[in-house]
Amino acid sequence: MVFSCSLPDDVGDQLCERVLGVLYEIWLVSCVKCFPSPPLWKTFRQMCMNWRHRTGLVDQWNRVNIALTDRLLRFMYGPEFPRMKIREYGKNWGLVAVSSMLEK
Repeated sequence: MVFSCSLPDDVGDQLCERVLGVLYEIWLVSCVKCFPSPPLWKTFRQMCMNWRHRTGLVDQWNRVNIALTDRLLRFMYGPEFPRMKIREYGKNWGLVAVSSMLEK
């Protein structure tokens, strides 16, 4: 039996971006406070592998990488280095939370 993973009204698609945004944010906060052990990294990797068919996973991961890269460039080249331009779209709210969290 073949099942298409991308049904238009799939509940997973509707919740994917919000759930993953929270997951990435909590994961990064936990890495700052107490770095996760290798079994937790393996679990995180496996969860991402299981959800890789969801475009929300790729979108959220992309936003997190852009925010981290922007932070790294400012750390390496100073605050005068031009900020990365990040477009805000209607439902893409996750990047703002990640960027503000990394400011600390």
